[in-house]
Amino acid sequence: MTPPARRLFLLLSLLVASALVPRTSAQEAAASIVGTWERVSVRDAKGEETLPGKPATRLILSADGHFLQTTVPTGSQPDADELKTRSKDELLARLNAITAGFGEWRVGGGLLVREARLGTRGQGWQTDRFSLEGDTLVLRDPVAGARTEERFRRVPPYVDAPPDPARVADLKTRLTRIRTIDPSDIDFADLQALKPLIGSAQVVMLGEQSHGDGATFDAKTRLIKFLHEQMGFDVLAFESGLYDCEVGDAILASGRPGQEALGSSIFGIWGSGERLVPLFDYLAATAKTGNRLVLTGFDPQFSMMDQPKLTAGFAKDLLAGLAAIDPSLADARARSLITAVAEALGKEYTPSREQRETTRLALAGLLARTKARAGSAPSRDADYILRLVGNLAAYEEEQWLLSQEGFKGLNGFNVRDARMAENLVWLLEHRYRGRKIIVWAASMHIAREAPAIDTQSPGFDYNGFRTLGQGAWEALQHRMYAVMFTAYDGTAGPPGGGWAITPARGDSLEGALHATEVPLGFVDFRSLPAGHWLRGSVPARPLGYGPMLAAWPRHFDALVYTETMYPNKRR
Repeated sequence: MTPPARRLFLLLSLLVASALVPRTSAQEAAASIVGTWERVSVRDAKGEETLPGKPATRLILSADGHFLQTTVPTGSQPDADELKTRSKDELLARLNAITAGFGEWRVGGGLLVREARLGTRGQGWQTDRFSLEGDTLVLRDPVAGARTEERFRRVPPYVDAPPDPARVADLKTRLTRIRTIDPSDIDFADLQALKPLIGSAQVVMLGEQSHGDGATFDAKTRLIKFLHEQMGFDVLAFESGLYDCEVGDAILASGRPGQEALGSSIFGIWGSGERLVPLFDYLAATAKTGNRLVLTGFDPQFSMMDQPKLTAGFAKDLLAGLAAIDPSLADARARSLITAVAEALGKEYTPSREQRETTRLALAGLLARTKARAGSAPSRDADYILRLVGNLAAYEEEQWLLSQEGFKGLNGFNVRDARMAENLVWLLEHRYRGRKIIVWAASMHIAREAPAIDTQSPGFDYNGFRTLGQGAWEALQHRMYAVMFTAYDGTAGPPGGGWAITPARGDSLEGALHATEVPLGFVDFRSLPAGHWLRGSVPARPLGYGPMLAAWPRHFDALVYTETMYPNKRR
């Protein structure tokens, strides 16, 4: 039977069955399967049962007859600037990657019919014979003799619980109240209690839930001023390109405006927003004093918003630096390699396997020759050039892995974070030796022991993830102090985008913090006694606003709480 004829046969069967089944029975059957279901097993046409792959599949059947089948946890937010550059077909392809179908559903005669409107199955009908075995929904091919089968378990609805009064009372005693997060307020009396908590740490890492957290950015800017003016931290290292941020710092050191450096250094997801302007104005102001706050970066990626300027400047400066070490390092072969790779990485990187292997070997050869010419004790400038060549190789590897694995790929993430950790330690122990560094990065990157975090998201976990924070912790231990940020509600979003943050559940860390009625506060984790409830598994959402379960002091050293989030709007 041809597919069109088969679909017609199934549709007619459904119509006949529906006519024979009393209306109340059909309604009862439909009501019994309303809800959210997670696929737990699949039986193929040979009758062989397999576990579902990752990401997981969830089937949502609403009471009003609509369905959604999704293959990844919801909640991640796209980059608005990236989406603007994509065609309709590209956007639909990305949607199809996460949505297997949505449309209307109905039942009759033991059959579940889904009429898909969009998705990888396209427009059309999908008909399955269904049955309930306890809390398991079983979908089978309705054709006699067919052996395909899918099994789904019911996902129970979440029932909120109020905050534990004992936990709320405990938090009230541990919260250091922050009076304001206004970056222009330089009365730091409310932050004095942080000095003994941070202690002798040489690196303070300031995280963020997402890259669109305006309130967090304001809080971080005020904390940066405090750390600089009152605790002697004089280097600010961004989760942005090392080369790009050094270019931005040269602009600041020359006395030019902070906003010029802002557009020539950090990633646009921060730099194109209004919330970073006060910070860069402050950087520019300190350049005119004897207590300058230096800007740098630790990311192997390129971040400058002006890509043509970046590509040309990077190739020119790197070749000049190589020539200063040894003119043979900047020959025609190196010039062609560096220019081609920099241009390719500024776009979507999709070389063939043969092209990629040629590039990898060429970069490895350039790095080896540069190390040999620079010697065992390179000068400060030569050491920086060596670092740029290594970063270029790491960036190429990361982008290649992402082209093979996709954005959520584990290996690409690990390559980038490993290099970021190496770069940060190098900044502390070599380029800015004897100085103290403030780190600006996403909380996911500065967390340590990430695999121990329970994401509470079927099909997605942090198993195998090795973060910047992990690598830095292994090298620095208590010389670093990592701060996570979290909020109870509000709105977040990068320039040009935004989304609402639902109020946190009552039994979560944010729910307990909200119940303290302290809208802005700081909690030190290191001073918590053994057996404290925060050292156990506690629901919280400091990583992308997804509710997760973890012993958070295992991953961070402190938290900053801002009651209500607001976005980083375009400047």
